[in-house]
Amino acid sequence: VTADAQTALRTPPFSKIPFLGYYFDGCGGQSGPVISMVEAIFNPHRPKVYEKIAIGFTLTRADPSGRSLFDREQDVLRSMFRAAKENGYNMVHVGDDPNRFLRHGRESRKLHEDT
Repeated sequence: VTADAQTALRTPPFSKIPFLGYYFDGCGGQSGPVISMVEAIFNPHRPKVYEKIAIGFTLTRADPSGRSLFDREQDVLRSMFRAAKENGYNMVHVGDDPNRFLRHGRESRKLHEDT
């Protein structure tokens, strides 16, 4: 399959595969493509096999519009929350309860500055 993630996730064979986890790389910095990817995974044709799924994403500071990283992240999280709720999922953010979700709790494992 040769396509961007938004298209590939909406068309067979990927639209029929019930993935347990997704990770979207918004390396262009814009929230729009990541939001499209989120909407694609909640495709009504995709079988809902799992009660819980994991979704992660990356945005960079390189947004041509100049919008803040925080605002763009909130755009993605709002769309994720809306799509999850419409499809019968409860959304829980890992940062809300790090001791439950992160292997090392609140202890930072950063290797160097922003990494």
